[in-house]
Amino acid sequence: MEAEGQNEFLSPLDEIHFWKSKSANIANLNDQLRDGKVTQILDILEKNSSTYVIGFQKTLAELKEGRLFVACCFSSCLFFTHF
Repeated sequence: MEAEGQNEFLSPLDEIHFWKSKSANIANLNDQLRDGKVTQILDILEKNSSTYVIGFQKTLAELKEGRLFVACCFSSCLFFTHF
């Protein structure tokens, strides 16, 4: 992680805080996209064979991949703080 205007050699704890923040952001986005009103809209779009469904499903898949990536980075940072 390199923050603008900061030293490029940040501590492992800085990395942990960065990835923890990213994880929280992704979790909030996931919660918003899984809201009942959003799923109702998705159902309507699917029933009407809307072209927006593919984009929405792709976004959900990318969100899942992002959560896995962030979890992996976070775990790696925690691992390296023990050395």
